Amino acid sequence: MENSIRYQNSDENLDRLAAMRQMYSDAKRLFAIEIILTVALPAIIAIISVISKTNVKFWEGTLAIWGVLATIIDRYAIRNNIDKLKEAAANVQEKFDCNVLNIESNILKENQVEPEEISKYRKKYLKHHNDFNDVKEWYRPETKLKSIDINKARALCQRQNCCWDIRLRKKYDIFIKAIVALAALIIVGTAMYKNLSVCSLVFNMLVPIFPVGLFLYESRDNSNNSIDKRKRVVQACDKCILLLKEEESQKNIDTLARQIQNEIFDDRKESLLIFDWFYNIFKSRQQDEETDATQRMIDAL
Repeated sequence: MENSIRYQNSDENLDRLAAMRQMYSDAKRLFAIEIILTVALPAIIAIISVISKTNVKFWEGTLAIWGVLATIIDRYAIRNNIDKLKEAAANVQEKFDCNVLNIESNILKENQVEPEEISKYRKKYLKHHNDFNDVKEWYRPETKLKSIDINKARALCQRQNCCWDIRLRKKYDIFIKAIVALAALIIVGTAMYKNLSVCSLVFNMLVPIFPVGLFLYESRDNSNNSIDKRKRVVQACDKCILLLKEEESQKNIDTLARQIQNEIFDDRKESLLIFDWFYNIFKSRQQDEETDATQRMIDAL
């Protein structure tokens, strides 16, 4: 069977990757707006209403009205568009993976993204990046992957995909824990400095920042669920590699590859968005480490 990894740098696939990246970036910008509207602003208004000595009823009324408006805006103008962009990006990346990794499409899961949409987001991507360098050689090391059987290359690429995401989300989990720890220190420090009673601490500090705490908790929960799913997929990829060593039938290998891809596709649609600035901090080092790990696994086959 032909090794199709070589097609990952074709014009068509680079267009797909660029469009996918831009779709995710646009979704993350909307996600940032969503956080400001539904988490940050309500917390700020609540804090003002607590510490304000005058116009208390005005701020309490503002908080109530804003809560309703933010919910409506988020439900119909923001969250819906975030979900659409995530699904479109996942579908474009699925198309790329099926083409490059020689995986049969799952018509029950895949929704066709029109070429005009891909072109639109590719052009938008190029306005910010000028070229395709950041999306070339998506699966690395390309030279090594092209030199082995496509079944082995496919399992390694799917594994690489999941390991990348696991490691990034673990770092993001540490980042969230650091924010929670810092917030706890500030709250406790302020309470001690002002000699607040437990009742005052709850109503004057904990209640106003409740939306922030809830957001951080849900972010951690989503991220940890995604990590668990990806770990199971990594185990499936390792099983696939073992079956290849035992010369399992091609039909069984293709079926397992499709099942693995189904899990990857679902997680892409459902997992929490991680902002580009956080991704870019670790991108270069993590890319080198993943490439080195894949190369060592190829040498061991």
